[in-house]
Amino acid sequence: MKIALLYGLVLALLAMPAQAQTPPRNIIIFVADGLRYGSVEPGNMPNLFKLKSEGVDFTNSHSLFPTITMVNASAISTGHYIGDTGNFGNTLHTGTPMQHAKGGTVVGLENNRVLAEVNEKFGGNYLNEETLIARARMQGFSTAVIGKLGPTRLQDSTAAADGSQTLILDDDTGREGGVGLPAWFSEGMKRAFVGTEVPKSSVPNIEQQVWQMKATTRIVLPRFAAAGKPFALLFWSRDPDITQHNTRDSIGEYVPGISGPSGKAGTRNADTMLGELLAALKAQGLDKTTDVFVTADHGFVTISHESQTSPSAKGGQLAQGFVASDLSSALSLPKISNNSLGSDAQKPDVIVASNGG
Repeated sequence: MKIALLYGLVLALLAMPAQAQTPPRNIIIFVADGLRYGSVEPGNMPNLFKLKSEGVDFTNSHSLFPTITMVNASAISTGHYIGDTGNFGNTLHTGTPMQHAKGGTVVGLENNRVLAEVNEKFGGNYLNEETLIARARMQGFSTAVIGKLGPTRLQDSTAAADGSQTLILDDDTGREGGVGLPAWFSEGMKRAFVGTEVPKSSVPNIEQQVWQMKATTRIVLPRFAAAGKPFALLFWSRDPDITQHNTRDSIGEYVPGISGPSGKAGTRNADTMLGELLAALKAQGLDKTTDVFVTADHGFVTISHESQTSPSAKGGQLAQGFVASDLSSALSLPKISNNSLGSDAQKPDVIVASNGG
């Protein structure tokens, strides 16, 4: 689905006065990270295929920046293009020393503490745009965002860090760096057979997403239904992206690539999570009053890391931070870090803010 169109449709629902709706309409946005349009077929993704076939299918959608999560997450969250938000990559050059970059000026944005610090540096909201979930929250909706570390927090980056305004569950929930949990959620975890810490990601990312979906269907949805208010909930599935990134089906080869068993396991996992969510809506009597939108931040391609010319290549393979290493060689400048070159760490001659992909 085109991000601008998705935003416009959801914004129209938010603009409808909740008091005038009987019963009120709820909104769920399901993001399958890295899902390609061609992966949606009935054999491996029956739930999404059914939703696509029986609902509205947007056949000409495009990401704003191929395969870079936080760029597209900023658009999904705000409905604005990159020129408005300034979020051009998964990393950001802030121009000022950052505590969570050890005093450097380049930070990776897929981190709750980094996002909080960047907001602080840029007037409380580094995107400089209102997000959909924040708008819903201010319209009186119950709100929750659940899923991948980074893009999840970005959906309501200005919400209170104690979880009192919008529930935020991601890879750091229950761990150091995680956003706080409201009492109602913490109290419901044991009853829902949800552990106190979210499992770490895996390939395919089944255990973590089962935890997140249990939390969604067994704690969050019943709470929102009992509140008697409309709700807006976004679930950001790490799969198939994390599995496609880490597939081991084609070491040294291009076939089958991400279309092999591992990649299909990732897409099936995302589809299973969507199926669990839709089934819970029906079981709890929420399916008739809830509008469900499914989208992806970007697609996915198989690429080669081979290079015969890069000075930083090891065994013919590009190493992490190769841009800085190659520039250091070409410009005859000392490499301070993967983010800077020069002789003075406080005043580097070159700053490298890679896309982070």
